[in-house]
Amino acid sequence: MKLARHDNTICHICNKAILLNEEIFPFLKVFDYDSTLTNYKLIFSKKIFSWCHINCVCKILKCKDKKCLVKPLCPFYAKNQYCGYGSSCFYRHVSVDDSIFQTTLKINNKEKNDIIKQAIINSNNKKGKKKRKKRNQNFATKFKNWLVEKYGMDNLIESNILDIAGGKGELSFEMLYLVGVQSSTVIDPRILNVNEMYKKLRSGKYIANTLYHKYISTDRLSKLISLQQRQRNTRSDNINLSQSDLLKDMTLNRILHLKMFFNEKTIDWYDKMADININNTSFNNNNNNNDHDNNKIRNCKVLFGEFLTATENTILVGETGKIQEYKKRVSKDEMVFDNKLLKDMNVNKKTASSSKLIDKIIDGFNAFNIMKKCNLILGLHCDGAAEHIIDFALKYNIKFAIIPCCTCSKDFPNRKLNGKLVKSYDDLLEYLKNKDKRINMGVIKSFAEGSKNKVLYMF
Repeated sequence: MKLARHDNTICHICNKAILLNEEIFPFLKVFDYDSTLTNYKLIFSKKIFSWCHINCVCKILKCKDKKCLVKPLCPFYAKNQYCGYGSSCFYRHVSVDDSIFQTTLKINNKEKNDIIKQAIINSNNKKGKKKRKKRNQNFATKFKNWLVEKYGMDNLIESNILDIAGGKGELSFEMLYLVGVQSSTVIDPRILNVNEMYKKLRSGKYIANTLYHKYISTDRLSKLISLQQRQRNTRSDNINLSQSDLLKDMTLNRILHLKMFFNEKTIDWYDKMADININNTSFNNNNNNNDHDNNKIRNCKVLFGEFLTATENTILVGETGKIQEYKKRVSKDEMVFDNKLLKDMNVNKKTASSSKLIDKIIDGFNAFNIMKKCNLILGLHCDGAAEHIIDFALKYNIKFAIIPCCTCSKDFPNRKLNGKLVKSYDDLLEYLKNKDKRINMGVIKSFAEGSKNKVLYMF
């Protein structure tokens, strides 16, 4: 059985303190009254558990043997169909017949019913309780863990990553701060915002569970632990540890951001840049004796400029840095768009910390060199960029791992499998996998049921 690790908890059944090392058991505060049975039944829910004295639980359930108590279903297992603690988890991982609960958990004693009624009243009288925010699926963390297992920690540390369709930048953040890759560049037309990840890093949530330390490089783990220790010391001395101090301690490169789409035009621009053998000075000043090369340079600069401006005055799906005036029966293209409402990464307070963690790339020659240096391409639910990533990786023999998501059949009318338009998710996976025999397929089992969890990779 489980023993109490703290002595500041109250058992809501007897309203007495739970002392250190006392035996405890999870019991629910909310009950359902069934008039036909004239008794109370427990409602099993992962959201309303409360630790109580195991003797109080046995007494109220009329259970003579502690071992006969049925443990609740593990909340993490119920959501993800797996648990990192495995067989050592206190909670139950196997479903139990409902009839067991019907026979075991009935309460007929009037005195005990009064106790339960009072518990319900106390629970309902609690005001100001905030609605629990729905947690995300931590796709980036699970994808990173899969990469550590499949590709290897040592290989990842030596990688220069292109994170295509990287969203807010969560995957790149974890790759830099937890794995310690050489560099990570996000190619995404939306504004990055890694404030949530930074708060998790600062509060020590990434290293709280020792089971997942194996997915953090040894160097990063030691620095994060020392960082946590330093933060505790500064708090005790009433000293605020600034973000610059944190970054200095971590000795990390910033996340690089190419704020543009990754599509056929991007690959075409890269091909043209690869044909021009010049340095940064000649590219920016057009100092080349060959008029033909000068024309190519001008064309590449114009094309790259179009990439950057195309995302500035467009309403993007999932954009984190723009505000639009949403109205009923108004299409996305007709929504009011005001440049004054744009959130500046260097001014807005909510994204101020992100500005110190991210470097925005606006120079075409630097962008080309970053992409050229890349030796691993990642794409987590990369939507319409999936095929372009594979084409680019195969053309330049770059290792990659992507998790395709939407088929986007309307955007790719020429994408066909066995003479039919690719519409389903399975058809998309087969279509992409058939591009090369070296492409393998894996599954991330830790993703929630129903999520797109198939990985196409070439290592």
